[in-house]
Amino acid sequence: MRRILCLVLVVLLSMVSISLTCFSLAEENSQYTELQKGSKGNAVIQLQTRLKELGFYSISIDGDFGNGTANAIKAFEEYNGLEPTGIATVELQEFLFSDEAKGVPIPDVEITSVGLKKSYDYYFLRPTLVNHTEFTIDAVTYMVKVYNAAGERIGSGGILTPDDVYRYPESQDYYMGYSTGEINKMNLKPDKKFSVSSNNELDLYDFDETLLDTVYIAITRYITSDGEKIDIPENEQIWYGSDGKIVTVEYENNLKQVAELNFDIEEKADSYMLGIEVCYLSNFFAEVCNLPMGGTYLWYVEDMSIFDEAGLKQGDVVVKIGDIWTFDEESLLLAKGMVDEQEPTIVVFYRRGQRCETEFTIY
Repeated sequence: MRRILCLVLVVLLSMVSISLTCFSLAEENSQYTELQKGSKGNAVIQLQTRLKELGFYSISIDGDFGNGTANAIKAFEEYNGLEPTGIATVELQEFLFSDEAKGVPIPDVEITSVGLKKSYDYYFLRPTLVNHTEFTIDAVTYMVKVYNAAGERIGSGGILTPDDVYRYPESQDYYMGYSTGEINKMNLKPDKKFSVSSNNELDLYDFDETLLDTVYIAITRYITSDGEKIDIPENEQIWYGSDGKIVTVEYENNLKQVAELNFDIEEKADSYMLGIEVCYLSNFFAEVCNLPMGGTYLWYVEDMSIFDEAGLKQGDVVVKIGDIWTFDEESLLLAKGMVDEQEPTIVVFYRRGQRCETEFTIY
């Protein structure tokens, strides 16, 4: 019996040894070696070049494997249905350099620079784009998301969705929050580059440049080889992002949803009272009061009201209700209308210069 067990053990050890030898030989015979953060040299240059060819790497090819290269590998892995690791194993490189590797299609319009400029504390957008179409581009619209007075995006993610709403004081209606600039008579030939000049730049006012991550470009009119100008309807326009993403926009459907949302916000905002009398602090006055931003100053808080039960007092400055910053009448009404019933809503406020939080629930 012992002889049999010893024989089985010898056979198993031999099989493991053969497998390890074969794996070692396979690695030795491969033209690739594993690369990861900290790796440098020609192999990294070839890796970065290939990732750039497939549309996953956009920064300089320097032969230094850093965060940019690791993120590009993760993006490639995710796009090709692999688990994102950020490590260029031998197997991954063999797949990466094969014909089976899928790359991101070249967009019709490529944004090579967002062109953020600053002048007298104001920011301006002057993006640079490349025409990859076979036609001459005659007009485009470029867009960035709107930010509120507190320097945060209005809404959450996506592009031109009903989540991104703000209110025009003039009309008392809610609209999707985006800001656009239009360029006409571009005469941008195929495979040529166009940089927006000061004549067409988009004014971002008190914009914080650290918040800008994506600019979108949509072709609105092009010229055929016969010289005919073709306008592209809004619902057929495709938005190309500086982040490499391509988005189509359903204007009519979005406007309908925003109209419905507008009605719901108005109805909910009118359905309950916070029990307060207020005035609004501008950003300038907020600085004088040692506050980081403008807000809603509470002149009076009614006893047994929602805000009174939440612990708010006269003299507090409310700057945020839920996800909405409150710095004027419109934003306060929007915040009221966006409250989720039967769910706690966080209120951020300042009391004697100190940041505080409380919550209330609408039933």
